[in-house]
Amino acid sequence: MDALDYAVSQQIERRNLSPADMLRYVTEADKLFKAGRKKLAPDGANSEPPRGKSAVKLAEVMHVSPRKVERLRKIAKDGSEATKQALGKGEISINKAYDTTVAECAAKGQNDEIVSDLSREEQFKLAQRLRLKNIPDNLVAALEKEVKFEKSHYPFLHYTDKQIASIKELLLSRIDSVLNQLA
Repeated sequence: MDALDYAVSQQIERRNLSPADMLRYVTEADKLFKAGRKKLAPDGANSEPPRGKSAVKLAEVMHVSPRKVERLRKIAKDGSEATKQALGKGEISINKAYDTTVAECAAKGQNDEIVSDLSREEQFKLAQRLRLKNIPDNLVAALEKEVKFEKSHYPFLHYTDKQIASIKELLLSRIDSVLNQLA
């Protein structure tokens, strides 16, 4: 891994990495290290104690944002070969490859034969319809999990209708601000 870090850092000194180079580096780095294990240092010296997410360390090595590293990981893990090849040839950006990968992943729950016949725009619309159903389901599941945790760990606590209404009001206001980020 040290050799890979060194090679990347030397390449960055000469010029910026292409999206294809970044995808290859993220793929190889993730093969060498399992998530949550040894973290990468920006200068290739892995002697420092690990701090933070591995995406942050990879981002430092490649001089990009951690978000871009996470997007590259998604493309590497779940992207179709056509998407990866288009990215490698410079036909699409990392963001476009990521969006395509997310749409393809969302559409995989459908009949693969039908999905492959859809245009990219139709795949995005299908993915959006699926996400519009899944986001509320996931939020309710998270809330149910939290309530179950509350009841099992604090069985002696009981809340009044007024306290529950206060929680609802606060929750709805926070949900509103969070969901507005999807616009």
